[in-house]
Order: sequence, then structure tokens, then C-alpha cells
Amino acid sequence: MEEECVATACDALQRLREHTFDCMGMDLHLPELSGQDLLERMTAEEAISFPPVIVYTGHALSLDEEQRLRRFSRSIIVKGVRSPERLLDEVTLFLH
Repeated sequence: MEEECVATACDALQRLREHTFDCMGMDLHLPELSGQDLLERMTAEEAISFPPVIVYTGHALSLDEEQRLRRFSRSIIVKGVRSPERLLDEVTLFLH
């Protein structure tokens, strides 16, 4: 399994234009764009393949925020005591 990490939303968009990924994990708080904005840009650009997305965030989500994210994301994990295990389970699920 090859892994790529980027620091900004713009870097993520560029990588998604260049490569097809099996899965993408992201936080909602990103430099330049919010995670929600990044997901909306990914949807709008035809040149981007849209992998399964796992949102992994420490931000408590309102019901409205969660519903909007569910349009784009297969899984939303709020960071907590059991979240590392859940994140590993979700990534493993998408890669197999």
C-alpha cells in the first residue's frame, strides 16, 4: 500500500488530478479551504477521481454539518479514545 500525504487542500486537489487513490482520509480543518469546500471542489472538477473519503476530525459536528458531509464521505470519525482503531478498521475496509 502506497501512502501520500499533503499539507494543503490545493496540494490534495493537484494530487487527485494526477493519480487515482483507493481511499482518502482528511480532517475538516485545512489550510486554504475547509474540508467541506475541498469535497465540493472535488465533486465539481471532472478531472478529479473521487476516492472513498474518511473524514477524521476533532471538530464536533452539528447535525447539518454531518448531513452535508455524508453526501461526499463514506465514513465520519470524530477523534476520541477509540477513534484510532475505528480509523484503521475503515481504511482496511476500503482497501480490501
